[in-house]
Amino acid sequence: MNYDLGAFDDAGVPVLITQETHQLAQGFAKQQPTPTKADQVYLNTLAVCAVNNYLKILGVSANLSGCDSWNPLMRSVINTADLNIVGVGRLECRPLSLAGLEDPDPVCHVPTEVQEDRIGYVVVGIDDHRQEATLLGFVDQVETEELPLRQLRSLSELPTYLHSLTSRQDPLQGVTRLSQWLDGLIEAGWRSLDDLLGLQPLAVQWRSATPDAEATSDTSAIARGKLLSFSDLPDEQVALILEITPEVDSSEADSSHTVTVHVCPTADHPHLPATLRVMILDNEGSIIMQSDARADNRLIELKFSGDVGDAFSVKVELADQSKVESFVI
Repeated sequence: MNYDLGAFDDAGVPVLITQETHQLAQGFAKQQPTPTKADQVYLNTLAVCAVNNYLKILGVSANLSGCDSWNPLMRSVINTADLNIVGVGRLECRPLSLAGLEDPDPVCHVPTEVQEDRIGYVVVGIDDHRQEATLLGFVDQVETEELPLRQLRSLSELPTYLHSLTSRQDPLQGVTRLSQWLDGLIEAGWRSLDDLLGLQPLAVQWRSATPDAEATSDTSAIARGKLLSFSDLPDEQVALILEITPEVDSSEADSSHTVTVHVCPTADHPHLPATLRVMILDNEGSIIMQSDARADNRLIELKFSGDVGDAFSVKVELADQSKVESFVI
């Protein structure tokens, strides 16, 4: 007998595939070396966008730039359709042709390479005309490449499931705690400026770009940095530097802090890439500050104040790639 799509009516959610999504999927597909790989990437992209749009309605935030499916190199070498749920982990969105539901016991293929480092798997039915997706259900883990659809949990349980994972997570896991720098507690990967900038020529660029920095610097300020690399642009690398300075007000029990975000070029380049963009995001991902590099920029600097416990992110974009670093004061 044929499998009845009506069995999924209570849990399945239809999502319209927009023209914008089609254009995005087509762009990713055109980058692939074979028609088979192009069609795989096309369907994976439709599935990821469908789940992302559904989660937006539920108020669940996702970071597409942190997904393998949005990384040109990764999607070209593995069959991935992951969606990075902020603060939770990666949710795999597996596409399935609705024609496959005609099988007596339909299954969804889950490649071996995506059976680890996932918080769950959502099966996304794609109609033959690729105009509509139907989110059929999800499971929290898989053990084989063939996932029987009869094992799917109702999609109505997904928000509660994601919330349960959020409650298990350390809310500051992977977040750099800036105020702790003032106590000498600095996370691995953040280097001193002497170590990061060296002597020549980057240190000269830094000091000449901020000529009064040493004269006006507060001895209580702490600055650390790291290099940011972009996978598709191996020759483009920039230095991200965070500086935190306490602002003690004797009229208040607690002090606020000034945070300065610097982005400057590495030793191999006299200026920042002309297409570079630096954004400060609040804890909900909204842009609160932004600066674009010009052709002759040696430094981008963004400065703001906040209290201990305030969270923010720094997003650095170059071409179609981006890096995001999360912080809490």
